[in-house]
Amino acid sequence: MDHLLNYLEFFAKVITVAAAVLMVLSAQSKKKPEIYSITSESLNEKYRHDKLKVAKSILGKNYKSLAKIESQKQKKEKLNNLERAFLIDFKGDMHAKSIKQLQKQITTLLQLANASDEIIIKIHSPGGVVNGYGLGASILEQIRNHGIKLTVCVDEVAASGGYMMAAVADQILAAPFAYIGSIGVALEAMNFNQLLKNHHIGYEQITAGKYKRTLSTFGENTPQARDKAKQDIEKIHGQFKSLIQKYRPLIDIESAATGEVWLGSVAYQKGLVDRICTSDEYIFELLQIKNVFHIKCHRPIKLSEKLASGIGTVIDGLLHKLKSESKPRYE
Repeated sequence: MDHLLNYLEFFAKVITVAAAVLMVLSAQSKKKPEIYSITSESLNEKYRHDKLKVAKSILGKNYKSLAKIESQKQKKEKLNNLERAFLIDFKGDMHAKSIKQLQKQITTLLQLANASDEIIIKIHSPGGVVNGYGLGASILEQIRNHGIKLTVCVDEVAASGGYMMAAVADQILAAPFAYIGSIGVALEAMNFNQLLKNHHIGYEQITAGKYKRTLSTFGENTPQARDKAKQDIEKIHGQFKSLIQKYRPLIDIESAATGEVWLGSVAYQKGLVDRICTSDEYIFELLQIKNVFHIKCHRPIKLSEKLASGIGTVIDGLLHKLKSESKPRYE
């Protein structure tokens, strides 16, 4: 047991030093703007490489004839100067943290793409903050404004803010069991006022402006404050519906904007999507007629993040050690 206590003492020192380093690095990183790098990968080349790699082990001697055919096909693609399609993956969270990367990718593409090109956004998002996803929809609107075809693919989920972004597209493709819709707005807040009162703790909040604070976490919420908060989210909901009607005018917006979520197959019947199709299926179709490029945005991993990851590994090791020490053994 002594060696375990020594290890814990050493571990505590390491954590203290690491925490201090992380605080310094975090303070420094806030002063520097985040730098993103954009990369492009030809999916035609990737799929061809994967195909030949598998074929080599399956076909044996016949592999060479297939390789020759693929080589000739590749030359024809270059000579024919095929139209282009650009694929971007967007994975959104509650705070819409990936919007900055999407913005960088779209800004870069708009400097290169023309009216004969197509931009495909593969959206995976359950929605989140209004301002973040509103910005996301505005970014995608730029593609439409430049006269470039915009396609959105949904394999798993595009709900709430995720669907707000998808609705901007010329066409929406969804897998049959993808979650689609949730055209609504929610506002949730915990209130500890009664708990504070039970413990005889007062809470003061001074504001200037009639509606500077509506719902409070610690203060007492009044019916008037709740009504105002309700009015605010109704206005946001109205703008949400207006955006969808702008790009999908045939939808019965009142029956669609109830906040419900539907599977892709049902969403298709309601006009929320244009085709039942997975992203891989659509990309494979495009590979036959276009040069398809996968556009990725990378953010360098900060030293503070690397240290945090290292600390996590150490903690996992310690927990494993403690578990093994607590188990009965024969000596």
